Formats: sequence, structure tokens, C-alpha cells
Amino acid sequence: MVLVMKLSTFAWNVYDGQQPTESLDGYQRSTAIKELPGLLEFFGYCFFFPSLLVGPAIPFSDYSKFTSARDHGLVSPPGRGAHALRKIATGLLFAALVGLYGGQWSYERILEDEFLAKSWLQRLWHLQVAGFMSRARYYLVWSLAEASLAMSGCGYDRIKGDWSGGRNIEIKEIELAQNYKAVFDNWNMKTNIWLRECVYKRVAVMEGNKPGFLSTMATFGASAAWHGPLPAYFVAFISGGFLQALGRSIRGAIRPFFLASSRISKMVYDGLCIIGTQTTLNYLVVPFVLLDIGSTRVVYNRLAWYGHIIAGIPMLILWAGGLERKLRKRHASHIKEQDKKAQVVAKQSKPTTMEPVVVASGNSKTVITATTNPIDGQKTISMTTVIGTKLKST
Repeated sequence: MVLVMKLSTFAWNVYDGQQPTESLDGYQRSTAIKELPGLLEFFGYCFFFPSLLVGPAIPFSDYSKFTSARDHGLVSPPGRGAHALRKIATGLLFAALVGLYGGQWSYERILEDEFLAKSWLQRLWHLQVAGFMSRARYYLVWSLAEASLAMSGCGYDRIKGDWSGGRNIEIKEIELAQNYKAVFDNWNMKTNIWLRECVYKRVAVMEGNKPGFLSTMATFGASAAWHGPLPAYFVAFISGGFLQALGRSIRGAIRPFFLASSRISKMVYDGLCIIGTQTTLNYLVVPFVLLDIGSTRVVYNRLAWYGHIIAGIPMLILWAGGLERKLRKRHASHIKEQDKKAQVVAKQSKPTTMEPVVVASGNSKTVITATTNPIDGQKTISMTTVIGTKLKST
């Protein structure tokens, strides 16, 4: 799987290297391959050990800078040992959690007859813990992989100035995500970059360089095919595509109401989004974990298909009912109205200047001008004195 990412990324990088520079975005310019490498360097990239088994897959440009010492010279920046130790400790922590509780809190336990004795709330709680324990396995291996890449000297992030260049997950961002975009952006991040660069952007060209529903669904479909031909993968990833699209609709149509209200209502909205995202996420990945449609159906039956209900009702209201379009139009008109009011206030807020008063004395003349600020009511008085041909201002 990692090799598929590397080879397809390499192919697109070569393609980008043959295109006019002005037609590429910043990331494509940074990874474009202008000259093909030799076989030794190419196979070294393909089978680079720290990222061979579980990733993360890095672009050839990063590998080439590392092997040629163009990145940071022959001496690595400090801190990679400490960074690797922290990631090893993180990996061992999740290894202990999985070893102690992984068997007890698993999706497979839901299929057992004893599970039927639990109440629905107990079943729901079991699913949430099982979802976390399932993710903990990935936190384990990707933390160790990040440590491995850092220790090799290839994980330095020049922008951040640390050794997080091989990071594949942001655990806190995943567990506290308010929507599916936040989950997918912080989960298997290097694979997300591969999907974005090799699928999402390329399909977006067919949509006039404006990524839409087709780009989203093609990306999730490619992710499912990359995992394997099992139908369960397609069920999980296509469902994820719909849920991400739903989250985008809710954010655009519903969220502005809470932003315009009090801070407390915004906090309530954020909390509900976190709960909704996590409970549906742990429900969504059932086919991904069990890899069997029949077993997935049994689990969903025992959980009363709550995930489909939570997602289905907003879909019907926002999409089929046309509410999303109406709300977005309402928000757009409200924003225009606010902009007009702001322009009126800006015009009214311009300082007003009184007619100047001229005081003549001998060969000198003084012009007194008073300006009033409408915002705070303060007055500013300026005097300009002309003595003969000379001009003095105070």
C-alpha cells in the first residue's frame, strides 16, 4: 500500500515537472521532478526502510534532499533524539492500552450473544470505547514510525523548525474534531496528501478547477480501492464521503446562526458537533474494522441504526428539502446587508470640519480650523499663521 502511494506520487511529480511552472500550485512546484533519478536512487526511495511498512510515504523531493544533504547539510539540527523518545513513549502508552483493554473493548464483542443483555446506552458506550481502542492501534504504529523517520534524519520540518515532518496523525485534533473534515485532515495525513495531490486535484480539473462533490466522492472511492476490493471498504469510505459533504452543508447553513448568537451558544454548538462527530465516526468505521457486510449489519441492528438516523434526517432536511440552499441565500443576503450598514457607518464616521475662522493682525493672518470626531466626540483645533510670505502651523 505504501509502495502504491510512492509510485503514483512519483509519476505525478514527473508529470508536473514537464508542465509550465505558472500552471502549478506551490506544493506541485516544490515536489515536481525535472530530471529522472538513477535506478539506485529510485529504488532507494521506494524501499526506504523507515517509511516502508506503515508509512508515512514522503515525496521523492524530500528523500532526494535528505540523501544529498541539501536539506540541512551533513549535520542534523538538534532535537531529533528527544523527539523520537517522546514518540516512542507515546507508542508504548498506546501499546499498553491496546494490550490491556483492546480485547475487552472491541467491535467483535458486539457480535457475541452476551452483548444482547446490555441496554442500548451500554451498547452505545461500548461502541465509543471500541472505536477509540481501534484508533489506538494506529496511534501506536504511526507514533513509532514517526520516531523511526526522525532518528534516520529524514523527518525534519524546515517550516516548523522541528522533527515532526514524518507525523501521520494529530491525536488531539482527531479525538476533539468537530466535523469529518477535521478528522480526515489529521488522520493518516501523508495518505491524505497523496489522495489530494493524485486524485482530488486531478479530478477537480474535470470540474473546472473547482473541486466539488465529484472530486470528494472520487477521492473516497480511490481510498477504498487502495485499501482493497472488499465491499466493506467501499461502504465505509463512500459513507464517509457523504458525511463529510453533510458536515460541509451544516457548517455553511447552520453554523452562522450560532456565530451570531452569544458565546455560550457557540460553545454548545461546538460541543454538540464533537459529540456528533465522534459517535457517528465510531459507528461509521464498523465495516472498516469487521470487513464483513453481514457482521456489519448485525452490529447496526444491535445499535438500532442510530448513525444512519443521525445522518439521514439532516440529509433529508438540508438536501432533499432544499433548506440548505435557502439558508445559504439568507446568510449571503444578511452579509450584504451588514456590509451596506458598515459602509453607511463608515461614511457617517468621517470627521466633520467647521468653517475656518480667519483672524488678521498687522502683517500676519491666522486661520483657525476645528474638526470633530463623530465616534468619540473629541474636537481637534488647528491654527495656521501666515506672516508675510511665511507659513506656520500649530
